[in-house]
Amino acid sequence: MRVQAHIVGYGRVKSILWAYALKEYAQRHNITGWVKIASSESVELVLQGEKEKVEMLVRWMYTGNQYGRITHAKVEWSTNLSTEYRTFTVMR
Repeated sequence: MRVQAHIVGYGRVKSILWAYALKEYAQRHNITGWVKIASSESVELVLQGEKEKVEMLVRWMYTGNQYGRITHAKVEWSTNLSTEYRTFTVMR
């Protein structure tokens, strides 16, 4: 089942490279949507894809990489995809 997750996450995001690593992960797993780094401590995302794959990406955000990771997040799940994204975009 295709789902959408709207996420506001908090943690340490050191650079835009974190967002591009997230984009690469999303593309490998056929997840669409967008990510925007709001500050060095918060990010906002919309992810669309198969539920188990979106859940895997959310877990990856907590693990992170050398560019940052999320320590806590508010996740709103929905099966109503009012807007369907065709790609994954890093917003600035």
